[in-house]
Amino acid sequence: PSTLTAHCEEVFSLGYIPLDNFSKTLKNAVTLAKQKKVELTSIDFGKQGYITDALIKTMVHTLGKKGLANVSRISLEGCSIITDMGLHWLIDGLTENKNKNIMVNINGCTKVSDGGLAALVNCPSIGSINAMATMVTHLSEAANTKGCPLLANNTEKMTETKKESHVLVVPLATQQSLCSCLESGKAVPRQPFHHMPMVTMEDWKINITEVERSHVLFSPAMSPNPVHAIITFDASSDLKTLKEQIGDTIAHVISKELVNPKVSLNGKKIIVGSHGFMDTYLWNKCDLSSDGVLKNTSDTPGVIGAVVSKQPLSRSNPYFEVQCLVSGTETGLILGVMHDILLTDRFPLDSKERSGGAVDGQEMEDGAIYGFGVKGTWQSEYVPGEEAKFYFTKNGEEISDKKTNEDPHIGMYPIVSVMGKNFGAIKFLNMACPPEPLLKKWEDNEQLWTPMFKYNLLFDDSGIVSYLYNYKSSGSIGLMTFQQPITRSQNKFSIKILKMVEKTIFTIGLGPEDYPLNRQPGWDSGSIAYHGDNGKFYLEKGSGVFEGSGSPPIWKVGDEITAVVRDFGDAETIQPEDTVVVDFFYNQKLIQTVKHKIASGKRGLRYVFMLSIKGKGAAVKVQNFRPAFFPPPPRMDMLTMGRANFMNIFDDGRIAHRRFDKRELFSTFISKTPFNKKLHYFEIRVKHLGGNMHAAIGFAPSDYPVNNMVGWLAGSVGYHADNGFIYDNEAHGTASTEENAPYKTGDVVGCGIEPQGVKYREDGTIESQQTLKFYFTKNGRRVHKGEHFLLTTHLYPTVNLHFEPDELILENYYSGAESGEIGVTLRESKPATEAEETFVEGCQVTLVAMGTEQETTGKVQLLKGMVNNSELQFSMLGQIEEHIALMERDMSLMNLQGQQLYGQLSWQKECLNRFKSNMKSRVKIIALDASSNKGKDELVNRIVKVCEADLAAHPHLYNLQNSIAEALNKVTALVKKEKMIASRDLKIEKFPKNTRVYEQAVRFLQAKGKLIWVPMKRTVIALDIEFAQTLIKMSSSLPSMLSGNMAPCIGTSTKIWNSLAEIFPDLAKLDDKKITRATDSSFSHARRTEQNYQWELLSNVLLVMGVMEIPRVRVTEQDPQFCYCTPSSLGELPVQLSDFRSDDKDVVIVWREYSFLYSCAKHILSMVVSRCLLVSRPVALSKDWAVFQSGAAQTLIYINKDSRLRLETRCFMPSHHSQRIDFDTQFHVEEYSFNVFCIFSDMIDLIITRLRLIVTFTQSIPRNM
Repeated sequence: PSTLTAHCEEVFSLGYIPLDNFSKTLKNAVTLAKQKKVELTSIDFGKQGYITDALIKTMVHTLGKKGLANVSRISLEGCSIITDMGLHWLIDGLTENKNKNIMVNINGCTKVSDGGLAALVNCPSIGSINAMATMVTHLSEAANTKGCPLLANNTEKMTETKKESHVLVVPLATQQSLCSCLESGKAVPRQPFHHMPMVTMEDWKINITEVERSHVLFSPAMSPNPVHAIITFDASSDLKTLKEQIGDTIAHVISKELVNPKVSLNGKKIIVGSHGFMDTYLWNKCDLSSDGVLKNTSDTPGVIGAVVSKQPLSRSNPYFEVQCLVSGTETGLILGVMHDILLTDRFPLDSKERSGGAVDGQEMEDGAIYGFGVKGTWQSEYVPGEEAKFYFTKNGEEISDKKTNEDPHIGMYPIVSVMGKNFGAIKFLNMACPPEPLLKKWEDNEQLWTPMFKYNLLFDDSGIVSYLYNYKSSGSIGLMTFQQPITRSQNKFSIKILKMVEKTIFTIGLGPEDYPLNRQPGWDSGSIAYHGDNGKFYLEKGSGVFEGSGSPPIWKVGDEITAVVRDFGDAETIQPEDTVVVDFFYNQKLIQTVKHKIASGKRGLRYVFMLSIKGKGAAVKVQNFRPAFFPPPPRMDMLTMGRANFMNIFDDGRIAHRRFDKRELFSTFISKTPFNKKLHYFEIRVKHLGGNMHAAIGFAPSDYPVNNMVGWLAGSVGYHADNGFIYDNEAHGTASTEENAPYKTGDVVGCGIEPQGVKYREDGTIESQQTLKFYFTKNGRRVHKGEHFLLTTHLYPTVNLHFEPDELILENYYSGAESGEIGVTLRESKPATEAEETFVEGCQVTLVAMGTEQETTGKVQLLKGMVNNSELQFSMLGQIEEHIALMERDMSLMNLQGQQLYGQLSWQKECLNRFKSNMKSRVKIIALDASSNKGKDELVNRIVKVCEADLAAHPHLYNLQNSIAEALNKVTALVKKEKMIASRDLKIEKFPKNTRVYEQAVRFLQAKGKLIWVPMKRTVIALDIEFAQTLIKMSSSLPSMLSGNMAPCIGTSTKIWNSLAEIFPDLAKLDDKKITRATDSSFSHARRTEQNYQWELLSNVLLVMGVMEIPRVRVTEQDPQFCYCTPSSLGELPVQLSDFRSDDKDVVIVWREYSFLYSCAKHILSMVVSRCLLVSRPVALSKDWAVFQSGAAQTLIYINKDSRLRLETRCFMPSHHSQRIDFDTQFHVEEYSFNVFCIFSDMIDLIITRLRLIVTFTQSIPRNM
């Protein structure tokens, strides 16, 4: 009931979700939810292919901002027709949302680009984003962007700022070329299309395109989200006409605007992996991949593995989910939370602890999503309210019959297991998986081995493992097992001896992952080991052997010891009763090969490498060491929540001891933030401390064992309240020289590290393997000091209590739980630049009045007044609003195409109104005298300022990695050389071999004004701009040959070209490589089995330029199939359009009228006719109309008196007065006419979509069609 879905039975028959029904159902659900006091917390539209922008807009309008105030999870996965506009409206609805960590999944939203992702990142309520397989190209660091056509390389740090941009110049009523004036400072007549590449303006390179709005290349030359448009006009122009033209031109430019907010990642968390909050603190007896896929490894009931997260459930992250990938027979899932008492247990599911957690089993079902969480109120971020309850879900719905006997309390660590008689697999949907760059680093450096469990040992992130003697480890060995199992590809393990003392024992070997902790490797069942104290090999027993000649070498400092497992059974991993062959090396020299059959054991236990050390101060370095991955803390300058075992922690920093199951255990707080450059001291204020005075402050490793005071065990130092002593890895403290060192209620106690001389890592944390000077304070005075040699990766502030109702207050505590995101980076905030402060979203417009100062002064003042008062009007805005109102009047009439149109028009309305509201900040008026260049410097400064503002707002479009910049330069050079090339055929060295990446590269270069792209089926054509100018010139000159009777559908006086080579004589000089269509599935639609590659590209380009391909009469097979002409070269016909429309009686008429808001219908007509020639036989073609015959139906396409494009299909139907007709006859004639009509309307819609044109339409179609 708390999840919103969009499942609708009608979608299967209609092909869309009816908005009216959706809205009504949603309103009813809201009413019912209010009655049941249920709040909407999740929106799940995942894998619903009919979700449109219009549906998102309708949902937000129906629910309102208050209805979305508690949403914490949004899934739009697989919603492939949602665009950035839909996300924009969704974000508008979240402005009153109370969460700060909404999880958003837009995987598979293939129309979502960087603009939509940037809008999500900027939303303060959204904490994590999954954006795999979208159209994101640059913001690779802002989300999980696997499978996106990225023009970015996260593994490359070196970047350069490419100060290159594009300016579009639109001349209205002027004969002077602004292009030439800016490039050479000369006043020359302008051309219809003029391009100046790489004009230098300060430190910018500007590509300037000057093109008339009516020109065929105006739309192809204008990219989505244009940065800057300059509109030029003569000062002598009529003001009324000029005002109207300026408004229409600005509206046309704005029509290309998409969602494009300012992108600022300063001080903003950035998610570079999946959207999870869970880490992998512990996992054993199972397999866990780096992307969060868990598989059981055993079908034996006694072998139950588990994955445990140290990041507990909290108010921000109260719930987690897993998805079943493989469900075996009699295989189940264990889901729930583990409590503090088992946090440092080696195998928590094997424990006999009665209060160890709250879990339950689930039967697994392929594809199903299972969840577990806490519902109810919370006392603080990590302490649930008294009425809070655990609950289980399946596919988002609560399972009512699943209950636990436990009530929620602090310390709820997610635990998951797969078990049963067969093998199953699940994927964590909230797992903080290592980001791709880190995985690549591990792979490149061959970092393989991560500790799974250690006993009496300490280790750091470089792989140095140390034995540290204390009262608990006296007489015991130190043992470490590793997470990764031994496989055929990962089979080598090496250590190097760093430190040793007398009677030190080092051992490496292999064995089952549940090998006893206090037994040397090789002594017990399933284990093989090489011991350094005597150089002997131990094969599952306590006596060693050495089969080499002479005495075995005894290990010493500097030695390198290696074990290589090179043969075992048939499985990928070692199994019980396998015969294993292990080569042991001493300083790269093979010392002995051991072949041994492992004893029988529990099937499915993983065999792992092991290391043991015994000897005070002894240390080794594990080669190929891989540190465990944990998400970084949300703040580096404050204490944050890492662990709070047996204590409650509140948002104000108050910590209170909590009795566990009637047991008074030592409670522990360990900060997630370690000591670092920004945090080298912390304090506690003693709020209440009873007579026992059991409290402590200090530092410890993050995995410090539970139920122990800080300072008692290895790697920790503590200052205790009861006696005022400090404890440094000892059970007995050291007395202070201070008379009153114990502390009590009301005292303020601190712990710090002296920052002088400390070595730090790049991330600001303290390097390991160095001596640190620590100190403790009491009420502002230092009472203890000492030195500590850091053997672990970090030192974490730690506090202890022991009895209720003792309480302490942590000073400088941050309660947020943002650490759930992967690779979170809190970047330093910096002062906003002038460009950032003045940025306004949307294209900037500069109006340039051309003429002398005397001519321009009055006109400029009048225009400035209009701009300041927002008096520029958009004539099409009223038409848009009228059409939207018409569609909203009856939303049941909106099919899928109608919903997409509704979304487009709503966005256009929003863009135009936004421009009107900030017109003063987006429009600048400049007077320019081209003859004297007066005003040129002002215009250049304006262009540079706009570029700088866009660079500040969208740095990802300018700051390119060196390899990406180099590849884009190669694409530009290749297009220049080839004149035109399909993006699918681009191949650049060291660039992803992905056609989507190349297509986006072409679009990016078009936005920079370096080329023009032309749509083509399944790809785009990259067209050199200079070559496009040549084609325009050639196709604009009328051919000399008359058609005569060679093409019956055109007038005999039509002037034609016999071939494309006549239009462009240099065609033969272009690449003449052949492409065999019969073997190319992407060209199965082609009419020819083989054709010249450049011929095909040229025909598509000329189609956009208005050249029509006309079928002609052929006498022999050698005669050309087609001739070519333009609308202006078509001759007079002996018939008129009215001859085909004279009789409307006994005729079924299906029609649609398209109104192009910004484009010229006549230009579109030639493209439409050319496309329709592919699917139907032409009867008559004129420059203003065309008639086609398709069986018994005739289709007319023409420009009507309102300058609209009309599509009209007619078919004869006998009169109702005749007995030859019945209802079935009428239905079949109407259906036939409608089907023919749809063929033509689909062709028109295809052109509209490819050229991204904005249209409205009215239509008349038969009922029930």
